[in-house]
Amino acid sequence: MGKYTDRQFKQRYCLDRATFQEVVDKIRPSLEPAARTNPGGCIGGLIPAELKLGGTLRFLAGSKNLDVADLHGMCEASFFSHVYAVIDTINLHFDHLMRFPTTQEELEEAERKMTDNWGQNFRGVVAALGGLVVKIRKPWMCDAPSSYYNSKGYFAICVQAMCDGARRFRMMSAEHQGAATDSTAWHTCDFFINPLTGLRARGGLLDGFFIVADAAYGLSPHAHSLRWQQPLPRQRQLQLLPKPLPH
Repeated sequence: MGKYTDRQFKQRYCLDRATFQEVVDKIRPSLEPAARTNPGGCIGGLIPAELKLGGTLRFLAGSKNLDVADLHGMCEASFFSHVYAVIDTINLHFDHLMRFPTTQEELEEAERKMTDNWGQNFRGVVAALGGLVVKIRKPWMCDAPSSYYNSKGYFAICVQAMCDGARRFRMMSAEHQGAATDSTAWHTCDFFINPLTGLRARGGLLDGFFIVADAAYGLSPHAHSLRWQQPLPRQRQLQLLPKPLPH
């Protein structure tokens, strides 16, 4: 990893060196040592936290597990032995950073970031909401595999997320099957319906602030969405119809 220039390093790990090292220092005490093998199969020592984090980041970015293992000098078994441990450790130590603003001061700061970066048309906006589907294999072990099959023609998980004006994540939910619409996933996720801390329990956002979303979400006092100004073309309507389940 030290052979890369600063630009090459950020291209590969989506973090600059200083931020990468900050994460490593935070998670290092929690990571258990794992055996590292050289290409010949002999024990080559312990895998340092830098390689564990680097391999995990490359894997999450979409690289094949074998390519990640080869790039970071470890066998495939060693890679899979720690990748989820790294993810859990990051969630444990950095969970407080992905926090949605709630107080008047926090909401005003979030609005300032949005207007400074995206213009005065975003006055009052504190976050942008969107959804995506993450493709998965057919979940054979669940009670209703068909509930994961979406209108795009594959099995998936429906993810909801919000970012602030600095493109930092402030909320993420991966609670719903792929067949759920964005609107349904949003209005039934824990962030929205939690009886103690949910947005609905808090009575929505404070007056003057709201979330912006696309046309997949309904209008509400706390979320404004873009609406279609005219009906979709017939061909596009047909494309959005659910596809038959594969045999």
